[in-house]
Amino acid sequence: MDLIDAHFAFICATPLITALIGWLTNKAAIWMLFHPREPVGFGPFRVQGLVPRRRDELARKTADLVSAHLLSPEHLHKAFANIDAGPVIDHIAQKLVYEGLEPRLAAIPMIGGMIVRNSIDSIHKAVREKMRDEAPQMQHRMATQMASQMDLRSIIEERIRAFEAEKLEELIRKVAAHELRGIERSGAVLGFVIGLVQAAGMLFFAGAF
Repeated sequence: MDLIDAHFAFICATPLITALIGWLTNKAAIWMLFHPREPVGFGPFRVQGLVPRRRDELARKTADLVSAHLLSPEHLHKAFANIDAGPVIDHIAQKLVYEGLEPRLAAIPMIGGMIVRNSIDSIHKAVREKMRDEAPQMQHRMATQMASQMDLRSIIEERIRAFEAEKLEELIRKVAAHELRGIERSGAVLGFVIGLVQAAGMLFFAGAF
């Protein structure tokens, strides 16, 4: 292969080379979002991954977003108030009457022997119906108290801050896996297009056109 053929082969390979460079560049940029996890360097020249370096800010802004728009106290109040408490009420009423009240009544001298199952069943039914009638008001009061006392923003921020760097990276990569791969591919595509333009320019100036 003479010099002209080698030069022509290099021009033809240029799009592939620039595509590889574009892919590697974007892949390295994504890697540098998370690495190095601890500051490295010397003196004032130190490097750290963007996500580890700004984890506190990320936690704060995420907590603001979630608590303000996704899971506000009003949303929590509405969700809690709409819970079907029927099965829980039935369970509590059954334990109160059959495991709590009945043994105590049976232990009372003279009166205990007069208690029959039908009487206990009637008490259980009355207690269950009363609790079901009071359930909406109880749920509303509990939801109001929880919404006013629970600091969702602080809870969310604290949980994000508590994430280890590895776990945080794993979470972000899992959520944005498709988008991150798309960024890598777009680097290759853009590099390939730039390589085509460069190859065409080199051929043009070489007198091929």
